[in-house]
Amino acid sequence: RGKEEGRVGLGARGKEGRDMNEELQRQRLSAILAVVKRRGRQGLGRTALMKFLYFLQQVRGVDLGYNFTLYTYGPFDAAVLEDLSSTTSLGAHLGIQMPK
Repeated sequence: RGKEEGRVGLGARGKEGRDMNEELQRQRLSAILAVVKRRGRQGLGRTALMKFLYFLQQVRGVDLGYNFTLYTYGPFDAAVLEDLSSTTSLGAHLGIQMPK
């Protein structure tokens, strides 16, 4: 019986965690689309996008949940590339030119 109660509790925490992750994912995708859209026809590469998101998080205090580390060309987090991949089809649907 104690195990069953523990499972219910874990399920509830798991759902809350999943909801928080979905909200964070929405924030990340929105930030990427906003930065890319704002650059417009000037274009924006992956490295520049990475730097924009780094400064947005570090300087402006927008918690996107990225864990940047110093890399050859500046701040890097593989999660940004995963999110960029997720936004590529959405950006195309909205008519936004995404970085390659």
